[in-house]
Amino acid sequence: MHENRHDRRTRAGTSRAAGTLAALLLAALLVAGASSPSHAASVASTREAKRLTASVLDKVVAGDFEGGLRLLEPYVVVTKAEFDALLKQVSERMPAFEQLGASLGSELIDDGRLGDSVYRIRYLQKFERHALSWTFIFYRPEAGWVLNEFWFDIRLQNLFTD
Repeated sequence: MHENRHDRRTRAGTSRAAGTLAALLLAALLVAGASSPSHAASVASTREAKRLTASVLDKVVAGDFEGGLRLLEPYVVVTKAEFDALLKQVSERMPAFEQLGASLGSELIDDGRLGDSVYRIRYLQKFERHALSWTFIFYRPEAGWVLNEFWFDIRLQNLFTD
């Protein structure tokens, strides 16, 4: 299939915008989490963590991006005001994702533990013209698993590196 310069520029623009959005989401959570006291709820098991993240993706795929992220709110170490500000920033940048086409569904890519204290779950959100990867990292300090960080990324090559 022949690709013209406009197609490459459009895809590059979408990648930059989405990459910036993903970086913004991650940075906001890490900075806010570092400055906030820990009041996050935890999930009891990795199975429960997987159910939670699958519910997030179900809402996001159905077009309720904010509703999906709101499911995570009790489990992140940020204040409500910080979380709301983050959602506002993300929603302002959502038009960049319209270039990806309609959301077609999601698929669990993998999940796994590092030792006894870290659990990662990765999904692929499929669109008509591209896909996003979603990564959720849970940490078990003593009892229960807290959501340490999460992000989404349009750069699928990152799924192949650890």
